[in-house]
Amino acid sequence: MLVNQKFIAERAGVSQKTVSLYFQKPERIAEQTRERIGEVVRQYNYLPNLAARSIRSRKFNRIACVVMQYGDRTKVIHPHLMAYLNGAASELSAAGYSLVFEPVYVSQPDFKVHFPEFFDSISVDGVIGIPGSWIPPEIDERVRRLELPTVWLNRRSTDSEVNCIEFDEASGVRQLVRHLLKQGRRRVAWFGPDFSADTTFHYSARDRYAALGAELTAGGGALVLSSFARVGERLAGKAGELARRRDEFDVLVCYNFDYRDAVQWMLIRQETSPLGFPVAHFASSWEERGTYDFFDYVMLPEAELGRRGANFILSRLQGKTGEEFLRPPAGTLHIAEQR
Repeated sequence: MLVNQKFIAERAGVSQKTVSLYFQKPERIAEQTRERIGEVVRQYNYLPNLAARSIRSRKFNRIACVVMQYGDRTKVIHPHLMAYLNGAASELSAAGYSLVFEPVYVSQPDFKVHFPEFFDSISVDGVIGIPGSWIPPEIDERVRRLELPTVWLNRRSTDSEVNCIEFDEASGVRQLVRHLLKQGRRRVAWFGPDFSADTTFHYSARDRYAALGAELTAGGGALVLSSFARVGERLAGKAGELARRRDEFDVLVCYNFDYRDAVQWMLIRQETSPLGFPVAHFASSWEERGTYDFFDYVMLPEAELGRRGANFILSRLQGKTGEEFLRPPAGTLHIAEQR
């Protein structure tokens, strides 16, 4: 016995069109008719073929999350991406959409892109992209061919057709510098990526460094020492140099947890207490667990960025511009426990 919508219609004494409305727009059917159809549906444990319906209507109630992974498929990088995914998924779920994870692998050092099968057909209603770092141009081209509402999180692009939501890096730096100056720490050192020499770097490397120098100068402080590391360069050597020159500055500001950890481990190897060496950095949401309470850091609102990306896509699907969701959110300062 084949149980389909025609069978349900016959048993409920209604048309097949009415059964279709029952699953798609039940509010358009009289209550008694809904109850009669529902009784038959429950009796035969019938479930509609949602996949076939999606193909016909080209509405899938799914949003793809295209995530850059730099390296081979056996390694997982960018663990902080879960915050973006959580923020986007929770917002989309409330609107009846699912978030589908679609990793794109970029091999190194040749930067060859390995696209998943996702790009060969239309199976979603929109795309949220998370770059992690540099985006090869062919990725934008493949996404553009999908002709779907698209937004990238934590990215900056010179292409006016690529929608991006950045972090407000300057605001977080401003909070941190004011805190450091209030503590009397005016001689500041920096440890971060070499954006002036590398051809592939994230926009935040330059933004954080420039904002740090400008805010210190405006407040009467100074950026007295800068240490930069090239892409792929081991951080231990540069960290050792900074540790040896620690008498030259009052506090070290690190680009992120990788740079901070390199310095802290170097200090531990030199039998110097981590608490005796002031370090501040820019943090991801996964670090906010109470483990790092002896650091000053600027917490980046990654989940909020995910929520804004989801709302931008939902607005586009409703025929709106969604421009209000492209505004950069600011980080918040976490002040370390008393040393």
